[in-house]
Amino acid sequence: MSAATTFWIGLTITLASALVVVMYLRRPFKAILVDLCGTVERAEFCLAFSNVTLTLVLVIFALNYRPENQPLAFAIGSQRQ
Repeated sequence: MSAATTFWIGLTITLASALVVVMYLRRPFKAILVDLCGTVERAEFCLAFSNVTLTLVLVIFALNYRPENQPLAFAIGSQRQ
């Protein structure tokens, strides 16, 4: 298996597990947020923001992976000026 394939499989697994956690925590977290925020609209906003933040943080860490023998796609992405 190539490094690019391993990268994409790892990224897919990370994104899928983040989405599963977000779906699992949605109902209990919303109940707590309604109590803390005071209104359903504010709780919906906080819930949406938390879901996006949780998902993006995990994906950003997964994107940070760099294999030892970098193929061309990784080498281009890691260049700096």
